[in-house]
Amino acid sequence: IKLEMQRHTFPFGSAVSVEQLFEDSADGKKYQDIIPTLFNQVVLDNALKWPDWEGFEGELPGQRRGLVLEALKLFKSKNIGMRGHNLVWPCDADYCLPRDVPPLFAAPSQLRARIDSHFQDILGATKGQIVDWDVINEPSANKRLSNVLGEDEMAVQLKRAKELDPNAKMYINDYGNLGEGNLDGEYKRILKRMLELGAPLEGIGLQGHFSFKLTPPEELYRRFEDFGAFGLPLAVTEFDVNIPDESLQADYLRDFLTVAFSSKHVSKFLMWGFWEGQHWLPQAALYRQDWSLKPNGQAFKNLLFKTWWTNEGGSSNANGLYTARGFLGDYKVTITANGKTKTQNLKL
Repeated sequence: IKLEMQRHTFPFGSAVSVEQLFEDSADGKKYQDIIPTLFNQVVLDNALKWPDWEGFEGELPGQRRGLVLEALKLFKSKNIGMRGHNLVWPCDADYCLPRDVPPLFAAPSQLRARIDSHFQDILGATKGQIVDWDVINEPSANKRLSNVLGEDEMAVQLKRAKELDPNAKMYINDYGNLGEGNLDGEYKRILKRMLELGAPLEGIGLQGHFSFKLTPPEELYRRFEDFGAFGLPLAVTEFDVNIPDESLQADYLRDFLTVAFSSKHVSKFLMWGFWEGQHWLPQAALYRQDWSLKPNGQAFKNLLFKTWWTNEGGSSNANGLYTARGFLGDYKVTITANGKTKTQNLKL
């Protein structure tokens, strides 16, 4: 009997660019080919954010959302799950909210209606195609909407999102809480309040953008335990290590991912990009501009497809029983008996 692992159940993923998914060039082809070999879940880096979804000045109407809907079809055909990022991001920058939204801060009822209209639009178009949504992004530091509508409005938004797409899991996503910042206290306070209000909060997003301050593995473990006390799945949603030392960068990815994958609380791991030519922090990528694999990329592949990959084989006992222990995932099983061979698929 031979067991050969084909795919992990645990989601390992990355942010991807919707434009690169349809780029007709050598780089575009390489980008598109690598995604299904490394990842079983993705998130669009910008295209589902509110201003991007509705389109910027100078774009053809519906141009960007057309690409998004094609991307959803593409990943469904490849059995790759899609995270939704994000419905509301209340930061001060122009790319967080559409231009017509800040003027509505003086009219709360109109602001609520505008947000609800956006939820109906985007969740109606993507319903049933998104595994989980970052309903509110980075509320610990960004209070623009809370200052107008009150913090408890976030619970209303979570409930509304769940009504419009019941099958998607609803998350809040935030940064500065894995030791690379100091927003963990504020984030926990917000999460506690949402649960007190009965909001359908179904997961906690933890980012993990590291540069000069690399949280030690023991401290990472403690942080995952702390957030795990809420009793909700934890998702590492936006991981990268932006340092020039490539050897240390690889070691830290290895150690971080080992702690995350071993935690009973962590349910998925996504990086915020993988190629230097399409990464908000090019130095943090797994692949260089010329597509050569960096040490951190090799460390990622070694963990997923060697250390945490099961290929087992042996003979059954006198009762026809063979046992093996493996990582959760999809397997090809090859059975040979009396000179005949049969292959079938198995999910562990």
